[in-house]
Amino acid sequence: MKATKVLFNFYKNRIRAQELLKQLLDSQKEALLLNNVDKVHAIANEQLGHLETIQKLENDWQKFLQSNFEAHQLATPPIPFTEVFNLSDRENQQLRRLDYHFKTVLQEVSALKDSNHLLMQRSLTFVQRLVKGIVEGARNTSVYGPSLKSAIANVVINRRI
Repeated sequence: MKATKVLFNFYKNRIRAQELLKQLLDSQKEALLLNNVDKVHAIANEQLGHLETIQKLENDWQKFLQSNFEAHQLATPPIPFTEVFNLSDRENQQLRRLDYHFKTVLQEVSALKDSNHLLMQRSLTFVQRLVKGIVEGARNTSVYGPSLKSAIANVVINRRI
């Protein structure tokens, strides 16, 4: 019975950790849309700390699985929790709901990571194009060519008009 509670607690803690990561990714998305660089950096630091926590949880989960299951049982996709822990029908349904909820949250987190990555790429591309436009615009007016007049000549002409 104790192992069953530990199993359910592992699932609940893993779900809670992924939901917190999802909230952090949501707030990062908002900060990216508002171009709030300071907030993006602060959230990124929080995410790094939280990802370390998730890594610890996953390591503990793997240790738990290895201590309760044999290698050939873990190699098959549906892990036989019902047989090993003697789960009742109610507990088995609860475990399935938790597993489904965990997988759903993982998919949502993955989608948010992808959208935030795309937002960051677009922001960087915009900044690169902006800087490139500024640099090329400055070069075009200051470059001397036989067919080009100097920038000062254009200013003098405009003042006379």
